[in-house]
Amino acid sequence: TFSNTRQRKGYNSEKEAALTLKEFEQHLLDFIVNVYHQRPHSELGMSPLRKWSQGVVGTPEQPGTGTMPLPSDPLKVKLDFMPYFLRSVQQYGIQIDNVSYYDPVLDPYINAADPENPKAKREFVVRRDPNNIAKVYFLDPRDGSYSPIPYRNIGLPAMSAWELREIQAHLKAEGRKDIDEHLIFETLERMRKQVDSSVAKTKAARRQQTRIPQIPSKPVAVLPSSELPRPSLILPPSSPGKTLRPVVDDDPFDAPIVPYEEVLLTR
Repeated sequence: TFSNTRQRKGYNSEKEAALTLKEFEQHLLDFIVNVYHQRPHSELGMSPLRKWSQGVVGTPEQPGTGTMPLPSDPLKVKLDFMPYFLRSVQQYGIQIDNVSYYDPVLDPYINAADPENPKAKREFVVRRDPNNIAKVYFLDPRDGSYSPIPYRNIGLPAMSAWELREIQAHLKAEGRKDIDEHLIFETLERMRKQVDSSVAKTKAARRQQTRIPQIPSKPVAVLPSSELPRPSLILPPSSPGKTLRPVVDDDPFDAPIVPYEEVLLTR
């Protein structure tokens, strides 16, 4: 879209677009690694890769810094940059945007009081990957580790935050006020069927298809929240002095990260 409308003039960004966001990310990564870092930089007098190597390995005149340590838990680094929510833990678990999540790891914190205000419920940090909201990540205050928390109804299909926003906007436009989890996933199934039927016909449908998490799933009946089993309230023994543990993320919703938005090249 250029820097401003005057510079763009009559350029038709929509017509000239060629790549999806995923394709553009691959193109940009290839350029940075195999072109930009390899060619001489006017300010450095050499390529960025060579300058980096000199700083790390050193030169005859200047000792290097040595190899930087790698994070022991790369997933935790990734999660620290994800959007987060503050939520209290209820008997059903945690709810974000009318979608409920539960795992026994939450049991010790059900209806926990705020340490600084006993009359208020304690809120906890919960991270969510916009690409796939079939699970969230609960930051355990005892040891600072993240635990993956799946849907309370694990039979529900994965979806992206973009899809959820579209569903909410669609239901609001229909005048629906009592939006609950059952209605959300019922609408998701209907909208996906519409996309499937038109994906080969229009550019808009092609863009929308790329936003759906590519995770195979079998169709299942969506149970109303009232029919779901209540989680156990038995609290596990406390673990004082517990050491940091890596994020365990081997649940069935695990999948490679894919873009949930799609933009068009415009230059």
